[in-house]
Amino acid sequence: CKFSGSIPASLGNLTQITTLFLTGNAFNGSIAPVIPIPSLVSLYLGNNKFTGHISEFHSNSLKVIDLSSNQLYGTIPSSIFQLVNLTRLDLSLNYLSGNVELGMFSNQKNIQYLDLSHNLLQGTLPVPPPAVSFFSISNNKLTGDVPQLVCNNASMLQVLDLSDSSLSGAIPHCLGNFSKQLSVLDLRNNRFSGTIPNTFAGDNSLTTINFNGNGLEGPVPISLANCRYLEVLDLGNNKISGKFPHWLENLPWLHVLILGSNGLHGPITTSKTKFSFPNLRVIDISYNNFSGPLPVEYFRRMTSMMNVDEANYQLQYMALGNGYGYGYYQMTITMKGSTIKMKKVLSIFTAIDFSKNQFEGEIPKLIGNLNSI
Repeated sequence: CKFSGSIPASLGNLTQITTLFLTGNAFNGSIAPVIPIPSLVSLYLGNNKFTGHISEFHSNSLKVIDLSSNQLYGTIPSSIFQLVNLTRLDLSLNYLSGNVELGMFSNQKNIQYLDLSHNLLQGTLPVPPPAVSFFSISNNKLTGDVPQLVCNNASMLQVLDLSDSSLSGAIPHCLGNFSKQLSVLDLRNNRFSGTIPNTFAGDNSLTTINFNGNGLEGPVPISLANCRYLEVLDLGNNKISGKFPHWLENLPWLHVLILGSNGLHGPITTSKTKFSFPNLRVIDISYNNFSGPLPVEYFRRMTSMMNVDEANYQLQYMALGNGYGYGYYQMTITMKGSTIKMKKVLSIFTAIDFSKNQFEGEIPKLIGNLNSI
């Protein structure tokens, strides 16, 4: 069962309590009664129905604040940014508004998990604190560019999610190499322009790169071949040009390759690699200007699309991140003329979309060997 109703004012009299865990109930009303408790170290009020403003915090003992998935509104109180011992702050999935600023986290040297996503925040992108590993401010109304200070200040980042806002300008060259721990780099659905930096270092840990839905131009950078742990590369819906990036075929763990709706062109040359795209399960190069015959050798070597024993296969979704419960890879596909957005993608899902190009010749018979499509 789930508890409901409002938090009684008498709860504020529990002056020795250090952890309050009310996550996943149906509580409503204000969270004000618990804010003054001086001994609180961890406050978990996520996934409820709390409404109203967030009161000012004054307890420096607080290390964890989780108010996610409620109906809170108004501005984020400035006192939160003075809690120097805070290690985790999750205000995601509310209706919080107001301006965020470049240096708003400058006093918080210990925070490791910071999620302000799915709110109504405006202003410029704030610089993440130096110890942060997870930083998401996606699905807000931020504008302006990504400051160089993001790279200078956040070398411990594992997840950087700036998606679904109105950020613009060029992608900083440093984003490809500023953190050896970075696993997820998500900039999709913004207004970024210019070329994708050719600066992905050889010792990176990237598993997911998603730049879909921007205005990026130029070729697919060859330094992406350095991303040996890459599982998802989504560059769809941009203005990317040049030839098919054959240097990606050697990435051993690449499952998803989305290059659709760009300006790529020319024939897709025969692969010279014995095991090209060995784990690829989804490839979309639709709505480009590729020409010539279909790439028979690629189809021949896509062994991961040939035989999947679904009866003995453990069903799971394509997850993102390294142990943060970051979520699942989402993709949009077109099936029989209808566009479908998949909020979760099963790891056994396979798809090939080569439509809306200028390929010619016969459809190779060996496509029939791709039994898992």
